[in-house]
Amino acid sequence: MNKISLIAVFAILFGLMSCKKEKKEEFDNQKPSINIIKPSNNQVIKGNENLQIEVKFTDNMNLSQYKLEIHPNFDGHSHGKTDEEVATPWEWDTIVNISGKEHNAKFSIKVPSNVKAGNYHFMAMCTDAVGYEAQWRVINIKILNPEDTIPPVVNLISPSITSSNEIIFNSGENEKNINFQGTITDNKRVNGFKIQLIEHHHGKTNHGEDKIIYEYQNMNLNGTSFDLSNVILKLYREDLEDNGEYELKVIGYDFVGNSSEKEAVLLVKLR
Repeated sequence: MNKISLIAVFAILFGLMSCKKEKKEEFDNQKPSINIIKPSNNQVIKGNENLQIEVKFTDNMNLSQYKLEIHPNFDGHSHGKTDEEVATPWEWDTIVNISGKEHNAKFSIKVPSNVKAGNYHFMAMCTDAVGYEAQWRVINIKILNPEDTIPPVVNLISPSITSSNEIIFNSGENEKNINFQGTITDNKRVNGFKIQLIEHHHGKTNHGEDKIIYEYQNMNLNGTSFDLSNVILKLYREDLEDNGEYELKVIGYDFVGNSSEKEAVLLVKLR
């Protein structure tokens, strides 16, 4: 075979390899996609009811696997009780192997009767046959406990919720006491409360969350009312980064997880 013929053969082989590579890249450079049809974002459902789930998965070549998941999206507070009345956070998931370019997943899931009330995340994830992962999708659902759907009432008199509360640290002062007046009441039972001091004037953290610089909670209460005058918040200069506004949040919880809150603004002046 002469030199010209060899060059021609190599050119043809290189062309075929390039075509195969281009075809592989054409098929393999796309991620699958997810469309959550049900439930709808911010849907409200009660324990003992069936949650309807419908999710559509698509891929340009071949789907491989999906995962659906439900988990709590509340703040992780603990009830501090052991009796049977305490509601339980609900978690559910399923992993299913699939194939083809399109798949509709449908489920009807019964929400437990003793579910802890609050916000939950519904998440959908999937991969295709070559391992590409879809951009996962997440929506919020609110679940109510059928035993009690009425949240507690936070009545905050002091610090004031209608005007700024001035807190002045004079030179040499390193701490201040913040006294509370008000109540937390519930139609059945107050379970606890949480107090948060949030760095309001600097906005959010890098993750888009409130920057909490102080937090205290008590989740071992009983009765239908709690007097907030029993609470004293000790504020330390070293915890405060600068002058400005800070948000003081009081959150009340009942025994199934229902909650409500009130916010006051602290105007801090460091001298």
